[in-house]
Amino acid sequence: MDGTAKSDDVGPSAVEVLRIAASPHGPCSLSAPLGLEIEFRTSLDVAHAEWQLRFIADLVHHQRPIDLELESQESKVITSGNTGDPSPCSYHVELKTVGLQKLLALPESALESLGILEVRLVTKDTELASIRLVTDVRWSSNEWQRGVLDPFR
Repeated sequence: MDGTAKSDDVGPSAVEVLRIAASPHGPCSLSAPLGLEIEFRTSLDVAHAEWQLRFIADLVHHQRPIDLELESQESKVITSGNTGDPSPCSYHVELKTVGLQKLLALPESALESLGILEVRLVTKDTELASIRLVTDVRWSSNEWQRGVLDPFR
């Protein structure tokens, strides 16, 4: 992944993802809280945009999305241009969810595989950015565990 999130509706490179990190790092219980830190740059107005999170399970003949609830989403501006300045602003976002227990509704055969954790920045009618993180789900140590892979390595 080159760090650029794209949407056909707003043009290529409308939002540039600079960094994303998941915590905890490495394998952990499926029910453990999940934290995501995202740094991105854009010249778009994102004041009324919100982040959405879903897991996409890869089943034999189709993909099944499971929407995940965010417990919190905090955003702060890191750098901003002057009033009337079209240069992009940089943002730091922290997203938290209580865990991925909703995945237990999937067939067991679908759990023991790789899936996609999709993080989307959306406004009422437009997707501004979509980040897809490969997520390994497997049975280990008598429980379902997950590991979110780092796309920037």
